[in-house]
Amino acid sequence: MKVLCILWDLCGIYAFIKMFADSKGDVPTILGALIGFILICGLPTYFCFREKKD
Repeated sequence: MKVLCILWDLCGIYAFIKMFADSKGDVPTILGALIGFILICGLPTYFCFREKKD
């Protein structure tokens, strides 16, 4: 499961960099890409790698 989560993050990083390069300095696009990266990649990664309490 953690391997899939890491692959998901790598794809998300690639998409974020691609969006950043295509935005040509448009701030709302960059912020939207950053928020999307946090919601789509950051939260699942947090829940995948957090320590579970017994």
